[in-house]
Amino acid sequence: YSEDKYYYDSENALQRIDNSVVAAQTASGKTQYKNAANIFDVTFSSSGVPQIGISKQGKSITFSPINVSSGKNDKINTAAIGKVENCAALDRLTQTGSNTVSYKNAFAETDLVYVLENNALKEYIILSSADAPNTFHFLFDLDGVTLQTADGVNAFVDDQGETVFALGQLFAVDAAGEVTEALSYTFTPVKETSVIVTVTLDSAYLSSAEREFPVVIDPSIVIS
Repeated sequence: YSEDKYYYDSENALQRIDNSVVAAQTASGKTQYKNAANIFDVTFSSSGVPQIGISKQGKSITFSPINVSSGKNDKINTAAIGKVENCAALDRLTQTGSNTVSYKNAFAETDLVYVLENNALKEYIILSSADAPNTFHFLFDLDGVTLQTADGVNAFVDDQGETVFALGQLFAVDAAGEVTEALSYTFTPVKETSVIVTVTLDSAYLSSAEREFPVVIDPSIVIS
């Protein structure tokens, strides 16, 4: 296979990977959502500000969309599980279903959609109109890893220098199938264990008279 189909659990028994999103309880008794079974865990907040966590063998990253200008997190609706609405371009990128979580209007005119895969978490930033911003900020909290960038690779590495998580290459596509790679990451350290990750789409691409919406930006997180 080109990707893992099984993983070893805590008792070293071989288990089949299950990317289904299931309900789970936090330590405080709140409901959240998570992937059913894999060597890594992904959690999704069920309401309020979107918060996504990825952990593997005691190391983790947790991130949320933020509004840098005001310093306050954007307000959003509750999570929608298992479907994506009004995202024609997304159908050509992934099969939606029970492995999908979406947050409507996480940014102005913009939805966030997450799709669980066997070795990655696909993130789609979906711009519904030309009024959507072209810059998106996410606050990352790091536990057991640090962010390192070299030769175009953006990786979260442990104290042994091994990559645990990595940010995938950026691209965007509109509803007509017009693809661009005119995007960039920038990183702003906040403190030793936090960094703001900014995704920027070329404004000329977004404002073109030929642009058809929705526009989908694809920044994935790969789990090593």
